Amino acid sequence: MRIKNNLIGTNIYIRNYEPADKDFCTSMWLDEENGRYLSDPTKEFADDDYRQAVDNMYNSPDGYYFIVNRICDDRRIGTCCAFPDETRQAIDIGYCIQQSYWRQGYATELLKKIIEWAQAQNFTTITAEAAKDNIASCELLKKLGFRIKAASSFKKYHMNTEFKSYIFEYPITKTH
Repeated sequence: MRIKNNLIGTNIYIRNYEPADKDFCTSMWLDEENGRYLSDPTKEFADDDYRQAVDNMYNSPDGYYFIVNRICDDRRIGTCCAFPDETRQAIDIGYCIQQSYWRQGYATELLKKIIEWAQAQNFTTITAEAAKDNIASCELLKKLGFRIKAASSFKKYHMNTEFKSYIFEYPITKTH
């Protein structure tokens, strides 16, 4: 799924993932520190199935894959994905900011733009899963109005690493 227009913020813009973004994405997702709390594996566990899934993200019918760029220098600094449920009422999101840009407000702006976009698409709920140990992400979601809906857990792809997690929920209110 793809958006027609970029989502423009103050410091970032969010655009569709393109095949040329693959190396940027996997360098973050497969990195032991940057991808620590993602379900993506580390490099040594990225098999052919994983690589094929990444190759097929460009025109995925199941969800949206986004790249986050800084406006000031057009540098890629992060990624985001969004998967509508079968009713198109709720959307589940995930996000990752490149480590050298952590704690600079980019994830906050990213999530605010995704909330605005989801509202414009008439979704009624956004969910996001965060590892309990990922304090920064859990606190960010809470700061933006997400509430813990449930406790859960997830594993890294093809690895023996499991994280206890929270499923956060954000109810979207209609504006007139």
